[in-house]
Amino acid sequence: MILVDPQGPKGAFLLEPLQQAGLPAVLAEPQLDAGDLAFCGRGVGGTSVNIGIEFKRLDSSSTDLAQSLRSGRLSGEQLPKLLGERGAYDMAWLLVEGIWRTDPKSGLVTAYKGARRGWQPIPGKMPGSELEKRLLTLELLGGLHVRFTNTRADSIRFIGALYRWWTDRALDQHVSHLAVHDAPTFHAITDRATALLRWPGVGYKAAAAAESHFQSVLNAAKASAGVWAELEVGGKKFGKARAKKLVTWLRETT
Repeated sequence: MILVDPQGPKGAFLLEPLQQAGLPAVLAEPQLDAGDLAFCGRGVGGTSVNIGIEFKRLDSSSTDLAQSLRSGRLSGEQLPKLLGERGAYDMAWLLVEGIWRTDPKSGLVTAYKGARRGWQPIPGKMPGSELEKRLLTLELLGGLHVRFTNTRADSIRFIGALYRWWTDRALDQHVSHLAVHDAPTFHAITDRATALLRWPGVGYKAAAAAESHFQSVLNAAKASAGVWAELEVGGKKFGKARAKKLVTWLRETT
């Protein structure tokens, strides 16, 4: 269940789109202690992890983010309520929504204000470098994850992805970061060639040449550096340096 803080316009702006996206969003009663959205995720072994989201806009109609950074409200008031010893959450995200850019000449943060006015500096004339560095400090030293989106639809998609990531499975069951890379192949290759491809310095052409020359993986593994160096690969020699590195690796792993 995603709890949406009812205070201010943020709750009204987010609740209905979240529900329309099929997410289990309800207004928080009473209001949240911190942040604009909250839900409970599944940590290591399925333990409960409290997740919070602080939502801010940065566009032509809102400068909430810049103002809260400059005044210190975000770092001095909101961040301690989100994270830390007195914080309400174990992990928290700052979700920044809006279309903005840094002016290449002035270096100021600008927002698009229509065809007639174009891109104009936001009130306060904050440099883009200042905005980025303040957010980096919050992220790297304050532990607050920062995410940018352009539109409300983007924001809803991210919130949905974050919610499902934390609730579909436990934290220690996410293993895609441990995947082993297998180079794509565009033609069928044998099991022997596939094995040879895992050796350092052996590409597709070298694997095919080695399979044809040695006839077996065992023979290839026993071959000397000199033999490997003379192996014909696409009209060229496999080479002494590559052969020496390969044979050294083979001797160390067998």
